[in-house]
Amino acid sequence: MKTLFLLWLLFFTTATFGLELDEIWTLDGFKDPESAVIDIKREVIYVSNVNVFGKDGNGAISRVSFDGSSVDHYWITGVHSPTGSAIFEDKLYFADFDALVIADLESGAILERIDAPDIEDKPVLNDVAISEAGEVYVSGSRSRTIYQLVDGELEVWLKDETLLEKANGLLIDGEVLIHGGQRWTTFNRKSKAIVEDALRPGDELFDFDGIMFDQAGGYIVTTIDDPRLWRITRDGSFPV
Repeated sequence: MKTLFLLWLLFFTTATFGLELDEIWTLDGFKDPESAVIDIKREVIYVSNVNVFGKDGNGAISRVSFDGSSVDHYWITGVHSPTGSAIFEDKLYFADFDALVIADLESGAILERIDAPDIEDKPVLNDVAISEAGEVYVSGSRSRTIYQLVDGELEVWLKDETLLEKANGLLIDGEVLIHGGQRWTTFNRKSKAIVEDALRPGDELFDFDGIMFDQAGGYIVTTIDDPRLWRITRDGSFPV
């Protein structure tokens, strides 16, 4: 994907929780953009550039103004293949091939690079989610693992060959952690047990990538190799 389409999501509440999407601007010049995270405080968007997946030092984080008028495509360099990202307390956390990278949002300086505990097995770290209390979770697609940052080190939080197949998108919703890989699974963050009565889409939708709230009790998701945005409503349906 050589062009990044940034959409302003216009949410409004009606009896049926309607949703509208209007494209307000489009930018190109990115190198395989994989994710974007909004920094409300600085009114910018950070975009991860994979630039051919591999441990090659060719990745970058771009910095884009809210209105799309200002772009620094190479705001952070010297990374490999940055993918999912999240913000907490003036720091950007992003998965970078086999490590979690933490960068300062004021200067763009890399503060830490924390290797996965199974780095020798090439875990392919993918997404990052951070709770309001600062608890950091990272998914590993190849390792079928969710890691947690504990005392400055990544530790295995949960590993499951079936539930975490192609482990990918993560989203924290209070006491639960939503995971979207080959399967959509919701875990209780304390017990790590599956939350059986949690909202989830039907089996026809699978191979999930990004997950975000739609502000109407459901979710907006992307799936691998599919150009469409999906909306999962409160009853688990996903109208085409």
